[in-house]
Formats: sequence, structure tokens, C-alpha cells
Amino acid sequence: MEQTENMIIMNDADKYVVSEREFLQYILEVMQKSGKFQNVKTGEKISDHLQLDLSAEQNGEEGTHRLIIEVRQASLFTLDRIQPVLARFRQIHRADEDAGCVFLFPGKLTDRLNHIFEKYGIKVWDRDYFAAEFHEEIAQTPHPFFQSLFTVQAGSGQEKELDLIDRLNLCTLGKADWTNYQRLIGEIFTYLFCPPLSAPLTERMDVNNNYRREYIFPNYCNTGFWAFLRTAYTADYIVADAVNSSQNLSVKDVRQFADFLKVHGTGLFGMLITRRSVSDSACFTAREAWVMQKKMILILHDNDIEQMLLEKRSGRDPENVIRQKIEDFRLSFE
Repeated sequence: MEQTENMIIMNDADKYVVSEREFLQYILEVMQKSGKFQNVKTGEKISDHLQLDLSAEQNGEEGTHRLIIEVRQASLFTLDRIQPVLARFRQIHRADEDAGCVFLFPGKLTDRLNHIFEKYGIKVWDRDYFAAEFHEEIAQTPHPFFQSLFTVQAGSGQEKELDLIDRLNLCTLGKADWTNYQRLIGEIFTYLFCPPLSAPLTERMDVNNNYRREYIFPNYCNTGFWAFLRTAYTADYIVADAVNSSQNLSVKDVRQFADFLKVHGTGLFGMLITRRSVSDSACFTAREAWVMQKKMILILHDNDIEQMLLEKRSGRDPENVIRQKIEDFRLSFE
């Protein structure tokens, strides 16, 4: 587990400051109370340079089975954020081929990300799984934040998000469903972000009737994340465009989108949603727009949209996904 400074975790309106080590210690205490596991410990070294978060032996019908459990305190993981986790598991597997691998975190992954872990033979213990599997042990392990985190079940009556995810997955690539996909993205963003953003202006063009964009969300927020975006990235309006092409996102797509962002117009912040991969040249064009013109263009995928809906369903802020995407983009310049 990567050791960091104390960080703030949000639980609805409450705030509790905890450290990564405190979270790991809580998981350790819970698992040590379970009769299904033995020799649960933290800090085991399996090589000169590799120290484990948690290791344990799981009791089963065929005897005991060794588990190595990587623990992360973060509740949200985009595709970029799981890559270091997978790299860590590859190191672990090379050092201990026979152990089973588990990724434990207090959130919810999209089906796409769950399938990636499944492909590598890694079990995922998310918030719902841990809350159900260790229900009695959690009740016996008081903590001012973590106990309530794992006791309150996510998704209590919130089926709207699941319906939107299902509809997103049913949209096919290409022209046949292009309009349906754009409308659905608009519906999802409106559901997630309005309020605090104002209802979107649709099908707007510039004075030359060029560069039609489906959704422009006026941003009049005075506080919070959206107010920060307006100040830091000239995000007076949040521009969103959905591309349902069966081809990879191209340089032309990014340039046309960038041309629509103007400091005296919508502002300099936008989100370009694509369902396919992004060419290296298109990525370079987005980076160039930031470096040369201070235009912040976030490229999102269906997985990011699903993660926003899961955040909403879990009672957290869906804009956390946008925050992570900005962080990943900015830190890629290091």
C-alpha cells in the first residue's frame, strides 16, 4: 500500500481525516476476527524490494489457501488509475506464483474494470463484498468512519443510475445510434450535474455556423468544484460532445473541438466523449491545446461515464471522476 500523508475522506456531509495506514490497520483488525482466515498480517516481505499490504490463509473445504491482498483507501478508480495496481500485482505474482491475489477498496468498479481484474485472475473485494462477507466482524470493530462506511449499503433504492448504465451499454457504435448516444450522454450529464450546473444549451454553433456541439452547460457556481474549474480553467461553460464513431478518435476530432473553445466564448474547458481508443496524435493534439492555448480538453470513455453513475449511486460526488482525469492529465507532463 502506497504510504501518503493524511487525506480527507468524504462521507456525505461529514468529514473525517484518516491515513492510509489507519485504513489498512482497520482492514487487518476486521479480518483477524474472522474464522475464515488465519495468519492475517501486514508488512510481510516476499523479496528485497516487495512488502505486502496484507497476507492471509483462507480456510476452505480443501484446506488453506494463501492470499495476498492489496488494499487501497481510494473509493474511485479510472482506467488509468488501475494500471499501477495491475503492475503491482504482476510484481507480486513473479515473487509468489502460488498465492491468490485480491484487490480490496471501499468503492465500486465498473463492469469493464472488473473484467480486467478477472482476466488477470485477481479477485475484487469492493465495498459491497467486504460489507457482506465481514458483516459480523465489522460490527465488532468500532471506528468513527470505517464502520459506517462498510455498514451502510450502497445503492439503496437508486435504480436510475443502473438504468442509465444499461442504456449506455445497449448503444451500438456507428451512425445508426449516433444521435441516441449523444442524447443519452446529455441526459446522463444533466442528471449528474444539474444542479449545480444550469440546464444545457443544445445544438449551438459559432457565428460562422461551424463546430456544432451538443451540450453546453452554463457554470454559475460560486463555490465547490465547478467554481474551481471556472477560476482555474476558464470554465464559464462546460462543453460536452459525444462521438459515437466506430473509428478511433482522430486529430481532426480534437482540433475541431478545440477550435470551439474560446476565452471570450464558452471558455477553455471541455469534455470529449469517445467510445473507441484515442490515437497518439490525437492525444498529442489535446496536450498541445493545453500547453499552447490553455485549453483543457478531457477525453472520456464509456467507462468514465459508468464510474460517474456508480459514484452518484454510492452517495459520492460524480465529479470526482473529472477531478481524477484532470489530475492524470496534468501529472502526465512531469
